[in-house]
Amino acid sequence: MLALLFVSALSWAQSTLKDEMARVEKQYGVRFIYDASLNLGVPATQKATSLTEALSQLFANSEIQYDIKGSYVVLRKARRFTVSGTITDASTGETLIGAGVFSGDKGVVTNNYGFYSLTLPEGKIRLSFSYVGYAPRTEILSLDKDLSLDMALTPDATITAAEVTGWKEAGIGAVGLGAQEIPQAVIQRAPMLFGEADVLKSLQLLPGVQAGYSGSSGINIRGGGPDENLLLLDGIPIYNGEHLLGLFSVFAPESVKKVTLYKSSFPARFGGRTASVVDVRMNDGNAEELHGGFTVGLLTDKAHLEGPIGGKTTFSLTGRVLHTGLVELIGRPMGLPANYFFYDVHAKVSHKLSPKDILTASFYHGRDRFRQGESRYNVYRYYDENYAPYDRYVDDLRTYRMDWGNTVVGLRWNHVFNGRLFSNTTLSWTGFRSGMQTGNGDKIRDYEQSSYKESDFRYFSNISDFTLQTNFEYTPSPSHAVKFGAALTRHVFVPDGQTLSEKEMANEVVVRDTVLSHYSGTYMPGLEASAYVEDEIALGSMVTVNPGLHVALFSSMGKTYTSLQPRFSVRWDISDAVALKAGYSRMAQYVHLLPFTRISLPTDVWVPITDKIAPQTADQWSLGLYYTGLPGWDFSAEAYYKDLQNIVERKSDRLAFVGADQWENTIVMGVGRAYGIEWLVEKTTGRLTGWLSYTLSRSERRTPDGTIDNGAWFPFSNDRRHKISLYAAYALNNRIDFCASWQFASGNRMTIPTRHTIVMGENGPQERLYIPSRNNWTAPPSHRLDVSVNFRKKKPRGERVWSIGFYNLYGARNPDYLVALTNNKHRTNDGVEYLDYDQIPEGRIYLNKVTALVFLPSFSYTRSF
Repeated sequence: MLALLFVSALSWAQSTLKDEMARVEKQYGVRFIYDASLNLGVPATQKATSLTEALSQLFANSEIQYDIKGSYVVLRKARRFTVSGTITDASTGETLIGAGVFSGDKGVVTNNYGFYSLTLPEGKIRLSFSYVGYAPRTEILSLDKDLSLDMALTPDATITAAEVTGWKEAGIGAVGLGAQEIPQAVIQRAPMLFGEADVLKSLQLLPGVQAGYSGSSGINIRGGGPDENLLLLDGIPIYNGEHLLGLFSVFAPESVKKVTLYKSSFPARFGGRTASVVDVRMNDGNAEELHGGFTVGLLTDKAHLEGPIGGKTTFSLTGRVLHTGLVELIGRPMGLPANYFFYDVHAKVSHKLSPKDILTASFYHGRDRFRQGESRYNVYRYYDENYAPYDRYVDDLRTYRMDWGNTVVGLRWNHVFNGRLFSNTTLSWTGFRSGMQTGNGDKIRDYEQSSYKESDFRYFSNISDFTLQTNFEYTPSPSHAVKFGAALTRHVFVPDGQTLSEKEMANEVVVRDTVLSHYSGTYMPGLEASAYVEDEIALGSMVTVNPGLHVALFSSMGKTYTSLQPRFSVRWDISDAVALKAGYSRMAQYVHLLPFTRISLPTDVWVPITDKIAPQTADQWSLGLYYTGLPGWDFSAEAYYKDLQNIVERKSDRLAFVGADQWENTIVMGVGRAYGIEWLVEKTTGRLTGWLSYTLSRSERRTPDGTIDNGAWFPFSNDRRHKISLYAAYALNNRIDFCASWQFASGNRMTIPTRHTIVMGENGPQERLYIPSRNNWTAPPSHRLDVSVNFRKKKPRGERVWSIGFYNLYGARNPDYLVALTNNKHRTNDGVEYLDYDQIPEGRIYLNKVTALVFLPSFSYTRSF
């Protein structure tokens, strides 16, 4: 309501076109002649020194054309036509997302598929095309009908900025707040752990984004948890975004074209999570020639290949594997007892059916696998009935396996109905499967017989979504854009399947092979339907609004929930250099992640809402101030307040494995709040680029029924008060560039017992640990400096790059994990340097921080062709 009043007040304060026409008549002694059907009530302003300049300013953003006839100015409604098409890279044919197309002060940007639509008055026009890192192009056209015009821009490394006057969904130029694009150069060059470029770790450099733990790719945004982030790969959700216990994200940088993070003012097309949306778009593939490359790093090997197939089809293929995955091929047949590795594959094929139709198939598959085996061989001496000795050979086998990963399959059809209406329809399947297996076996052999007995226990968790969605973009004019669509998803959750089996053999003959117990899991189906509409429209030259509505229905376990999620953003251009934004959004979440450890493991399972657990909702208000008056620099400050309802908190802070049929009994529903302010200073042009950001935030939870801390507010585990991020990239020349990042963050919150106490139990006095409140202790802050340098050399075909990096350059002793120390407990020798035992008072508990990642150098070699 406040936002609507704000917009109304701004509109009321502006002069209308009719008011300004009266001033022109008085100032220049002319008379306007026009038809009464013309709309003269729209906001307008002019500050001119001549009649021609005044008329140009007044009617520049209207559908009115004018002719000067002596002392009369004749007005008429102009005919309007649409120019539309696709903008691509001239060298690869890859579509460019967010490229600018403008004529005068009217412009648009290309959508996620490189398509643009610009409607202009009839006549001669000058059409300009621009994109960062590409040479701009200009076309002069005579517009007397709708035109289709595709444009290819040529890469130019000297172009570090581009004029874009159209609407964008991210950055300072967008109407909404809290949306940022992470440049591909930052993803590829930013110094990271083990020298491995990583999409999600790059996001951790942005304001409002907290890391999970040192070196991990996990992200916690504006007081939310890891399960509150919607990860999208070409618009298809991915449930688990991490490899190697969180040290890598599942998105191979070589396959990625664009990454956009939304923290607030969510576009109406998004739903399903309450904290953020990470929208990752894959490369379509080189349409001009075969191109590829490979990278050998400290931990992983990567290969990428893309190119044309015929004249209308392109492909892109990227593979990545941990070095130990290659060792597995040789080591396992040779009896290697244990190994861990992961791999993933990104693939995409696009085919141009016609000038208006493109069909695209995309695929992702990634797995993490761990196995450990142990064999104990013993020989026992026995005697037969004649007291003759014989030996019995016993081979005791123990095996343990873990396996988890995502699979995504998508088929998308893009269609251009006309110059103003664009659509994309996607049919997709996404699945996440995790499992564990433990096995015990005994092989016994002597002179009389041989026998074998084994037992096997398997646990698995599955999620699968089958989705049909369609989206439309309608652009009636450069100052008006409408987006709408709908989606239908069939969810299937099986969080706790189990199988226990036994097998016995005697003299190579199976005497018993049976399944002792089999539980196919709690089958938890769900149906989700949603529809949305959003309308971005300019109210004059200073104010732009974007109201939207997302409507969702979720049915599971005999219960149906509906949700109306309004969205609203407004932008007020106070001047050419200063803008003020405000926004409100409501998001709803229908799934929850049940973690059983502090790090990502396959034991973590996803479960849907039930008749007892209502959808979690988040209402977020935000306000931002932006300044772009200093060439090459951007300044911004954004404040937010988030109100959370129906959040899930564990009754006990201890993490433990709980079956899906019992999890409802271990949690309690609560409310939460998160608020903060984020400052960002960014240098966007020149040899030296980068940014400095500071975040001051707070996140709290409360259980109104008093289950936790008697209903009082307590800090959320991801409540980290201060965060500073500094990123800088310097291009010494076209062969050598340097990158550095420095990060500081307050410690996260933990529940720690403060002392031992005595309580009266059924059997008399008992010793217990005393915990005063939930998340009562703040871990020490962490900080580190990471640096890297890249040495590039152009080859006859492609480029060679040596990259050298240093993680935690000055060796900061950050709290990677903590060890509790008390003189009431038995001390174990686990390699940790404890405090002197005699220095710990009776009954007190102390924590000792342990730093695992002190200083790590890295290197990688990349060769492209």
